[in-house]
Amino acid sequence: MKQFEVFVNYDTGKMDHFFMDAEHENDVYDEIYKDVGYDPGEVVVNEVIKVKPVVHYVGEPNFKVWGWSQEENGDDIIICYLDIVVDHPKLGHCYNVKTSKVIGHIDSNGRFETQNTIYEPVKNN
Repeated sequence: MKQFEVFVNYDTGKMDHFFMDAEHENDVYDEIYKDVGYDPGEVVVNEVIKVKPVVHYVGEPNFKVWGWSQEENGDDIIICYLDIVVDHPKLGHCYNVKTSKVIGHIDSNGRFETQNTIYEPVKNN
């Protein structure tokens, strides 16, 4: 699911600005036209690009299937447990962290991506 910023300049002179979650940009236009019932005038839709924080961890990531939850397509939802994170933007230095849903597989450098964050191992200098 992506987030879109929407600007609508109606033919009546009214202007509207809001945010909307959708899979694709076309879904946003479809929803606007369905809600209004006609072509409202100028519609500008921009995908909101979110920059994910990079958080560093110590230890081996432990990936697990999260309970009985599954994606709509039947795939299991995977989360990760980390022994220590050192620079999380909300948690700071923290122990026994459970991540949000993992959406990117771990690479050869130990980097992986979750719904909210990119995780990398702490480098030993």
